[in-house]
Amino acid sequence: MAPHRPAGSTLLLVVALLLQCIIGCTSDGAPDSNSNNPDSASAAPVRLVSLSPAISRTLVDFELDQYLVGCTPFCPTANDATVIGDLHDVNHERLIKLAPTHVLVQPPAGGLSDSFRELAGRHGWALHTWSLNDIGDIAALIDTMPEVFAESAPDLADRARQQAEELSDRLSQALRPLDDGVWRGRTLLLAGTDPVLVYGSDTYLDDLLRAMGVPNATETRHWSQLSMEDVTRLNPEAVILLEAGADESTDPLELAGPIGRLDIAAIRENRVGVLTHPDAILPSSAIIEVAAELRAVLNGFNEADS
Repeated sequence: MAPHRPAGSTLLLVVALLLQCIIGCTSDGAPDSNSNNPDSASAAPVRLVSLSPAISRTLVDFELDQYLVGCTPFCPTANDATVIGDLHDVNHERLIKLAPTHVLVQPPAGGLSDSFRELAGRHGWALHTWSLNDIGDIAALIDTMPEVFAESAPDLADRARQQAEELSDRLSQALRPLDDGVWRGRTLLLAGTDPVLVYGSDTYLDDLLRAMGVPNATETRHWSQLSMEDVTRLNPEAVILLEAGADESTDPLELAGPIGRLDIAAIRENRVGVLTHPDAILPSSAIIEVAAELRAVLNGFNEADS
């Protein structure tokens, strides 16, 4: 059986998004308003720019993406927003021409540059930042999103608060532990199989797995690469691949590629599953849907054992 190789564009997208998710953090995750002229901002129509695919995905769930005028090339949105680059390579001229009222950012570990803050202040943009490293950060993003519009668009903020309450309730349900008696073996989460790319601790997907009471088979941190020997040594009892848009009729062992030929418990016991959600790698409100799919995969392992 031939090894499964992700398409080049897919692998580049995974790498770009995961690098942003891994390094993105701030000290407190709270919105950081940096508008020099709040009075003019409150009078202007809402015009959002998002420099984070995860934030853009959350705007979709808040039904706020209709106000999105600028975004990164990786942002999922139904709106025809202008691509302005990403946080590491912003087209400042294009950004200025968009005349946003709010700029929403998932900053790098070192924080936003002083020059970017000065640019936002000079043009009167309200600058809001969130770290998005784990489930707590995602919950904070949902809870605080309405406050972005509290001064500039009170009616919009009220609607957003209703959405935030609903999304928070759904998130709590999504994160509940698996039912008693459901299989909870050591599970390896794969972003790719050639090379082998895994989600370790300090990732939101590891948080999600552990919230359901399932241990991660690897103790490596963040998003890392393993050799086939590493996987054999770990001997995971289950393997779950993230393969956006994969055909449900495709044999998971086929998608597992070279891992499908290893002598490990997951292969011997046929516990190989696939997460097909298109936004599974984004630490965003999409976690609610991703959690439902992950739960179904894990329950499927239990049924296979019965």
